Amino acid sequence: MQEDGEPVVSSEGDPEEQASTEPTTPEQAAGLTESSLTDSTAPLVTSPDDVEPHQPIGSDALEDLLIDEFANFDLIPEATADRFLDISAAAAIQPDPSGELPLLETRGYQGGWTRAFRDENNNVLITTVYDFISALEADFYLEDGTITIIGSGGTIYEVASIPGGRGFRQDGQDESGLLVTYGITFTRNNQWYLVYLLGDPATATPDVILAAAEAQAKAASN
Repeated sequence: MQEDGEPVVSSEGDPEEQASTEPTTPEQAAGLTESSLTDSTAPLVTSPDDVEPHQPIGSDALEDLLIDEFANFDLIPEATADRFLDISAAAAIQPDPSGELPLLETRGYQGGWTRAFRDENNNVLITTVYDFISALEADFYLEDGTITIIGSGGTIYEVASIPGGRGFRQDGQDESGLLVTYGITFTRNNQWYLVYLLGDPATATPDVILAAAEAQAKAASN
């Protein structure tokens, strides 16, 4: 997790130059990627030498792994909100790109894709997939993020309907009031997934993120 802090990306700015570990407004989240969930200071564990590496599946296959529609949400039209992430782009969206890059290299990052949606209440939903060299490295990346979320005061919970799924919640505030962040992360084979919801606590609710994550988990298993 990803963790890999919360995304701070304005629809008018460069998302690769903006990132934060605190929740931000839905307006800022438009055009973004995923939350910053990895802790580059954590000890690194790597896959044993006898683990069979997976070949990169490529950008087209990664794009196809993500849901492209979700009830009551529309795709954000900006190109930065639906794009391939090479390792430099994946590192650049993190609060500490110089620390994230070697972490992704160690984990055997092979490419990713991110896609963002918005609803009529201005809540933002993001789904992201990273392709790693092995299933173990994908699992390690999930654990990296869990450590970071706990360290930043987030609440972690298991997701019964998604095998291996792990959820989190973080609360924040901006000039307009309270904000809530919900995320669910899981792995399938050597891919790591993050589904992320940011918005008003009255309308960005646990049932929304759960339904979106279940849809993404189903798509990942097809």
